[in-house]
Amino acid sequence: MTHARTSDVIFLLDENSTLVEDSLRAVLSHDRDLVGRVIVIDGRRHETPNRAALGTFALDPRFVLIETEGSFAELVNRGLRESRGDAAVIGSECLVAEGWLAELAAVAHLEERTACVSPISNATDLGLVPELDYLMGRWVDPAIVKAACSPLPRATTTPVLSASCFYFRGDLLPAVGFLDETSRTRGAVLADWVARAESLGLMAKRANHVYVPSREPAERERMVSAESPESIISLRQSSLERRIERFRSSLDGRIVDHAVRLAAGERLRLAYDLRHLPADMVGTRTLAVSLARALAELPEIDLTLLVRTPAQARGLVGRVVRADEWADDVQVIHRPAQVVDPGELGLLFQSSAHLVVTYLDLIGYRTPLVFASDSEYERYRSTSNLCLPALQRVVAMSENAAREIVAEFEIPREDVEVVPLGVDSSWFSARSPGDSAVRRRLKLPAQYFFSLATDFPHKNLHALLEAHEILRDRWPDSDPPSLILAGYKNGGRFGLYPNHGSHLDDNGVVFLGPVSPDQLRILYQNAIALVYPSLYEGFGLPPLEAMAAGAPVIAMPISSVPEVAGPAAFYPPELSAKGLAEAMARVALDHDLRDDLRARGLKHVEHFRWDRMAREMLKVYRSVVRNPSHRSLSVRRLTQDGLVRWSEHLPESSSELGIKTAWRALNQAFHTRIKREIQRLPIKSRGQSA
Repeated sequence: MTHARTSDVIFLLDENSTLVEDSLRAVLSHDRDLVGRVIVIDGRRHETPNRAALGTFALDPRFVLIETEGSFAELVNRGLRESRGDAAVIGSECLVAEGWLAELAAVAHLEERTACVSPISNATDLGLVPELDYLMGRWVDPAIVKAACSPLPRATTTPVLSASCFYFRGDLLPAVGFLDETSRTRGAVLADWVARAESLGLMAKRANHVYVPSREPAERERMVSAESPESIISLRQSSLERRIERFRSSLDGRIVDHAVRLAAGERLRLAYDLRHLPADMVGTRTLAVSLARALAELPEIDLTLLVRTPAQARGLVGRVVRADEWADDVQVIHRPAQVVDPGELGLLFQSSAHLVVTYLDLIGYRTPLVFASDSEYERYRSTSNLCLPALQRVVAMSENAAREIVAEFEIPREDVEVVPLGVDSSWFSARSPGDSAVRRRLKLPAQYFFSLATDFPHKNLHALLEAHEILRDRWPDSDPPSLILAGYKNGGRFGLYPNHGSHLDDNGVVFLGPVSPDQLRILYQNAIALVYPSLYEGFGLPPLEAMAAGAPVIAMPISSVPEVAGPAAFYPPELSAKGLAEAMARVALDHDLRDDLRARGLKHVEHFRWDRMAREMLKVYRSVVRNPSHRSLSVRRLTQDGLVRWSEHLPESSSELGIKTAWRALNQAFHTRIKREIQRLPIKSRGQSA
């Protein structure tokens, strides 16, 4: 059993005597069984008001008063020489609460090489550590901060300490030595000590579950206003400025700020990544644009639209920011589609925001023929393998897709959220006086089955064409229904559609190619049924669109389709073309069945709305800020350098762009990082033998 350890507290008197009594009483009363001695350092003996405040504590056996003069470093060192082990140093402007000392001590001893710890604070002497921007110079209710930070990781490595409160390990202090008394400013003194500790392989930590607020941040700001980064970065570690900037731009550095802002009632700052958005209205664009519109309607969200060109955000509401204007001022980045271009990983993983990606499906990951070449396919697999485990949340559109993501990438199920898509039912059910003219221009036959899909192999359109031939051969009269196919020709190697749309051929088949939203709505509304023969879907939006338009739906009972279409679709008895033909004949000849499917579809689709999806996504965003995945944070920390390097230095054309290439880039990045860390050591240490 681990027992709580006793620590001395070095209490530094500040100029403002009105704070001393409350602060000292809090130190003596909270965690009282863990407080060894309270060593009060009065460095301003001429200020008599402090004496009156201290007199009330003189009888406490733990109370030790030392009257001396000197710099910040000299006063702290005087207290450290009096301490008998671990020591917490705290200023009299701070107000501690129950559990503060126990948690600082626990974090200090979590790892053998943690030499010092600072709590969360609102003191402006943390200006070099901007993870607490929301707290800086403000009084924030400690209860809010505690609630916001309790789910966060217990500790985070930090490059500098807070001068208002810090904790030293007594067993490691002799190895590092006392504070450098030749440095005058607090920040410079502590930065130097941390640099010396790190040169010995030791670490400084921030305890994320301890908040020690300063009650006079404005006064503290005046006292430390001279401590600019330039005045502190002048000591043993010339790379400190780079390390502080690196920490500033990391999720580790901002994670507390993100959580406290949300807990304090601020709007959630979301960047919605549209850089992948195609110009054509395919399923990927429908999802991205429809959800963006719904998110813009939520008053709880401050929406930024991240684009490559402003045209990608045309018609959408939100602050539009190009990638080259990126300011990294959000809490969450959501990309509503998987990352195909490795070059787009850099902005994501250099950001200090939580990352959420909607991984539409594993079709491209498992199907090389979706891509124009094997190298493109392997590049996409590499990108998915590298980045998915480091995301805060992966969003799937169905339970079926979520199971596949968990199994393939070994991501814990709790880090994968299922958020179904929505349908604009009012649009697909609408009728317009101009519809008849559109029908004439399309030259729609009197009876037809309709199918909407890009002609990828998994869409199973070859089986649909075969099923239609079987249907025509068995049709009871001389006028069988036609088949209309609409959609984009894929960029892969085995497409089905001709280069241009055509009219009715001898087999009763029409290839329309891409259609407008109005045309799509009319095609749904006038079809005998939508036939959806796809064998692999992450969700499957056309069946819901058809239901909203009042069309019966025939779909294959496989993948996520039964989960999405539910009992409102009609399923063939088997996955063959023969089974599909039987289902098409049954629906075409049975008017009562069509009416039943139509009614069931209209009822079923009521559950799928874009505003509902936006609300569910808001829950996901809040969840990653309030309760981030500790596993994901660790993976992101380990792979971030490699991912950024992979995005910046990937060859534009190569015949070997696979997993080996990706891991080669990662290894090179890690070796670079190790070399950089060695170069940060003091010159004398580098010259000594091991």
